[in-house]
Amino acid sequence: MFHEIRLRNDDMTVVASPWWIFALAGVYFIVLSTSVLFFLPLLERLITGCLIFCGHLLFGSVWKFWGMRKLYRRWRRNHWLSW
Repeated sequence: MFHEIRLRNDDMTVVASPWWIFALAGVYFIVLSTSVLFFLPLLERLITGCLIFCGHLLFGSVWKFWGMRKLYRRWRRNHWLSW
């Protein structure tokens, strides 16, 4: 069943190797928070954009799962062996 056993240290190198990406994300959040402090209308636009993005993401994933469910039902009807 398991072909390979790896230690957790191997997984940590994959996560910790792109350290500069996490550093850029931290700097981005610091700059974003200070700009929201000084420009309050920016907060409204950020929240609106986040809500629109989350709505599209949720609707897109529901659409994809609906299609997968439809495909699975068709596969089960055509290829499933009944005992």
